[in-house]
Amino acid sequence: MRHRGLHRPADPQAFLSYRQDFEPLWKSAALAVRTAGDPASLASAARAAIAKIDPDQPVGRIRTMEEGVARSVAPRRFTMTLASALAALAAALAAVGTYGLLAWLVASRRREIGTRMALGAAPRSILGLIVGQALGLAGVSAALGLIGALALGRSMRTLLFATAPTDPLTLGAVTIGLGLLALIASAVPAFRAARVDPALTMRNE
Repeated sequence: MRHRGLHRPADPQAFLSYRQDFEPLWKSAALAVRTAGDPASLASAARAAIAKIDPDQPVGRIRTMEEGVARSVAPRRFTMTLASALAALAAALAAVGTYGLLAWLVASRRREIGTRMALGAAPRSILGLIVGQALGLAGVSAALGLIGALALGRSMRTLLFATAPTDPLTLGAVTIGLGLLALIASAVPAFRAARVDPALTMRNE
């Protein structure tokens, strides 16, 4: 059983009758009751059963197993929620930065794009050029992120349960997510570049 946290390995346990192994120095005892229905509806019946055995026996906190588990993992859940929120904010800032960079590149390379289209480049190829640059940036970022995740994964081990810091499924999903984020951020600049009028661009130059 895991008595000292979900991040610790399970310790072997032996269940004995309290008549065989009950220390008078104990000040309290816990009673676990399994029910097929709503656990909260059994509270009054449990109190009545205990009072029937010993009317002077006080009954303290009554809570469901879900509440007990939630309370035990609350600090780590808060930490992971905060970390997830910061990660989402970082992803949003990365998407905005990628969009801004690509928009600036498209504006600064307008003459080049117009020249390419005047020489026969199809809008599809221009679209692929801009999207390819975005995916290249995402690939470099993902590679650096994977290196950082593998290097710093041990520090997150205490916050994880039944998941390894180097879980390939998680790392792969995050990498794919970064690629989709870069694709979305590059959509508007790419379509804007594909609609450049080569005649108007050359005339302006």
